[in-house]
Amino acid sequence: MANECSICEKELNEADDLVTTDCDHTFHRQCAQERLDTKNRTDCRACGQDSALGDALARLKIVSEGECSICERLWTLEDDLVTTDCNHTFHYACAQERLNKTNKVDCRSCHQESALGNALALKNLTKKGECSICELEWNWKDDVVTTICKHTFHRHCAQKRLDEKNKADCRSCGKESALHDALSRNTTTATMKQSIETKSDDIVRTETHVASVAKTEYTMEKKENLWQCDECSGTNDESAKRCAFCRVPRFAASSVSTAQTQRQEDRTTDKYNQIEYLNRTPKNNDHTSLYPEVQGRL
Repeated sequence: MANECSICEKELNEADDLVTTDCDHTFHRQCAQERLDTKNRTDCRACGQDSALGDALARLKIVSEGECSICERLWTLEDDLVTTDCNHTFHYACAQERLNKTNKVDCRSCHQESALGNALALKNLTKKGECSICELEWNWKDDVVTTICKHTFHRHCAQKRLDEKNKADCRSCGKESALHDALSRNTTTATMKQSIETKSDDIVRTETHVASVAKTEYTMEKKENLWQCDECSGTNDESAKRCAFCRVPRFAASSVSTAQTQRQEDRTTDKYNQIEYLNRTPKNNDHTSLYPEVQGRL
């Protein structure tokens, strides 16, 4: 067995998922399938024998359908698909929409980092060509449809041809109903994309609500760790010994206030006691008061 896959130029191991052609050349199955899907090349990559790779893949009895874990709907080999290095397959439209809306590039099934982003990048590089209806170029950013015979057209060109000329066959090879079937699948894809957008919006709203609740809880928790200055009402961290706004010590304002109040009360009490004492002392003109400040009142 050859030591290298001539498609990806990486080493081949017996533990890998491989495919071998009639001309005795071996490739990674995923590389071979990707080459067939993106470039419509069925010849052997090593020696060029016609249909060798396509026939080898057909003999493997590749699974003809599976579930796209993004939209949770079935895909078939007739759909426009993208397959990751970790061997998970998705509708191309679903994968691209997920990337555009959430900026997530990991595999949706196993979460391998960058797997889906890399698969999309590889496919998008080759996703361009000429629409044989309008004879203008299309690329992966355009709204296109691909027939079961692997021919791609601008969607509006295909729809216009069907509506105005009632022609449902493939414009490139003439396969009957190919264009009509592709447009039907494209309508389904559009529905799936709308479903994905709705789910994405719901997720965004949910995440926003959760973030808001978390922020509120954090604010409440944070308030418990703050103190308010009696002097300027400024709010400070629990660890601050002085107010960050007026620089008054945390306990100074209340201590001074308490001391002043206490001194005022002491003076009032002393004055009251003095008056009471004098009231109890017999009045005598010769008596000299020891408390001149109240002499005038006697």
